[in-house]
Amino acid sequence: MSSALFKSTNGASSFTQVNIPSDEVTSVSVGSVSSTLYATGDVAGLGGTVLKSTDGGDTWTALKNGLFGAISGVVWADPVDASTVFVNDSLNVASLYVSTDSGAHFNSSVLPQGPPGCVPGNCARPSVISLLIAASIPQPPVITSVVNGASFQPGVVANSWVTIQGAGLSPLTDDWSHSIVNGALPASLDTVSVTMGGKPAYVYYISPGQLNVLAPDIPAGPVTVSVTAGGASGSFAATASVSGPSFFAWPGNQAVATRQDYSYAVKAGTFAGLTTIAARPGDVIILWATGFGPTTPPAPLGMATPSSGSYPTASAPTITIGGATAVVYVRL
Repeated sequence: MSSALFKSTNGASSFTQVNIPSDEVTSVSVGSVSSTLYATGDVAGLGGTVLKSTDGGDTWTALKNGLFGAISGVVWADPVDASTVFVNDSLNVASLYVSTDSGAHFNSSVLPQGPPGCVPGNCARPSVISLLIAASIPQPPVITSVVNGASFQPGVVANSWVTIQGAGLSPLTDDWSHSIVNGALPASLDTVSVTMGGKPAYVYYISPGQLNVLAPDIPAGPVTVSVTAGGASGSFAATASVSGPSFFAWPGNQAVATRQDYSYAVKAGTFAGLTTIAARPGDVIILWATGFGPTTPPAPLGMATPSSGSYPTASAPTITIGGATAVVYVRL
């Protein structure tokens, strides 16, 4: 007997078969990050095995075997806590295992024997039929600051990087890497979304205490910021400006700079184990910054670095290094 695993990405209108190294898939569970899956099944040469995928089922890693029979494994992934996974043998008793490190290790759970008051040695062996993971009621997110993503000073600029700090901003930590579509950042990442002036921002990084987003096309003036993550935060008052240029910084408050081949232009010794050379007079360097204001033509929304076309700033910036005015060749 054999089985196969299928998935749908269009609301069950159609299904495609998932390539999984198991002749008999007995259980599947989705982790707190939507691209993380756990499965139990019979793997040739291993027998009953716990498997894990971090790319939506495209590739799988065998985690652990021997916890259950070839056709009797059941897995439950905690929908909130990404580190917790339970495994059970549906045909055996007293076989519940738990992992608290995302499946790297499994330990046998100590189950109570019964009934209450039974004589030791004459008690019924427990059997786990099903498992319910009760999630706590999430508290609404709380925003404590909305700042420039490079300088960390108050204020935002349209189409520039913004850092939001607070508490309960996300149930987990994640980034855009599995959610970017056609070069554009997502407006929602793992149920977390942000609005500025009523317009959706583009989410790059989420964590309980900090979000990094690309601001939408908002006009200068007062702007309200709100975060939705299970619940909605209160509105946080911020101020949008036409421009607010700020350089990203490396250790030692050095402006992030690269040469045209993208090698680091940074003081030697800044990064342990990495050979770096500081910028020299006459070098052509790229300075990495945000908040330089409108571009001509307008840059595509939600794209930090558009892959096609050129989007120079509408106003030419003046750059000084050590008090001397530098020549600006390209302004993006």
